[in-house]
Amino acid sequence: MKKLLLLSILCVSNVVISADIKVYKPDTAWFTSKQSSMLSIANNLLLRHYNKKINDKEFVSELLKCSLKNNFWCSGRLGDWLLEKKEYSDAFYLLTQANDNLHDSFSFSLGKMYLEGIGVLQNEEEALLYFKKAAKAEVDLTGVRKYAAYNIGVIYTQKELGKKNNNIANITKAYAWFKVSKALGYDAEIEVNEVLKEYLASRKGLLKADKLATQICSTIPNCQ
Repeated sequence: MKKLLLLSILCVSNVVISADIKVYKPDTAWFTSKQSSMLSIANNLLLRHYNKKINDKEFVSELLKCSLKNNFWCSGRLGDWLLEKKEYSDAFYLLTQANDNLHDSFSFSLGKMYLEGIGVLQNEEEALLYFKKAAKAEVDLTGVRKYAAYNIGVIYTQKELGKKNNNIANITKAYAWFKVSKALGYDAEIEVNEVLKEYLASRKGLLKADKLATQICSTIPNCQ
């Protein structure tokens, strides 16, 4: 097949500032009024820090106090902050704690850590696992589902780079996940997927890949 294009993987921060962040209300049963209240506390701290109403030290201190009260949104926000500051050990602990208690809401950051081998041993399969969780998470507070899906496509593509005999299963998965990322709103020009499409069509595998994309999309909220 044609040489696959090497794509850089998008590992965006799991912290996003939005005017609507304080009123985020996902349509999922576990996100109760109590969860909404705890999320508002965490996001108010985030906005106060972003608007320079509190400094870094105060921000971390307030998030820590909040985390110690079992507000796992604060734990996740603090974990993301520490990840940005390269405090990897504490970041991993807090992100894992938050993710386990908030239905995979911080899986993207954990996927990034495993993909890049920061704070943990680099593990592509663990990265795939967490990116898949991020893509399918019920709560997409920071809009990373589409990036998680894209990253999965890149990882499966990279598995086949430089091979003479390509594994059609990996190519099928890569194509499907790229298609899912587009359905989720990632509008980047993914030239490599045209190469994958051509390869699959030449081997009568395109229909199967399209069906896989549809199947995956059916398990992800707001995937059309």
